Amino acid sequence: MINVEQVGGQCNPAIRESALQIVHSTPGRLRVRLAWLRCYPSLHEPLSTSILSLAAVREVRLTPAINSIVVCYDPQGITEKAFQEKFCQLLQQLTPVHGLWCCEAGNW
Repeated sequence: MINVEQVGGQCNPAIRESALQIVHSTPGRLRVRLAWLRCYPSLHEPLSTSILSLAAVREVRLTPAINSIVVCYDPQGITEKAFQEKFCQLLQQLTPVHGLWCCEAGNW
């Protein structure tokens, strides 16, 4: 499992430490666990739409029951590391103020 600190980006430390885990990453596909996903069903559609708006993204699958997001993107359009960075920055913007409550409550 890859920890977001290994991406080396500008993520909010709270997200870096507790809300986001990169479970698997290969060029063209990223799977993450987002601790607050199941706690905020009203944000699923806006989250999916926002991820789809990132350059090179082809598909987004949310599985709230396990706090999982799978993103398929064009690896010819962006490097794996650059995509992880953009994705992390987007999640930082979209994380609800009280989103980290889910992390503290052990909702992984």
